[in-house]
Amino acid sequence: MKKSHSHIDKIGWRFDNTYAKLPNNMLSRLAPIPVKTPEVVVFNNSLSKEMGLDFSNTSNEDLALIFSGNL
Repeated sequence: MKKSHSHIDKIGWRFDNTYAKLPNNMLSRLAPIPVKTPEVVVFNNSLSKEMGLDFSNTSNEDLALIFSGNL
């Protein structure tokens, strides 16, 4: 189930992925393998708020998709 990234944009992540800027001879780019049935076991909402991330309108299903890399 592929969902839109618009919801993720509202969470508050501001990635600075310096690894993506490395020269190609320093890494191997691979397509991620989707997780078949991801699920959330524990989520620390207090910590996410301290980090400036807002998951208050995010379902457990969406959290599982986000953190498994399926979204």
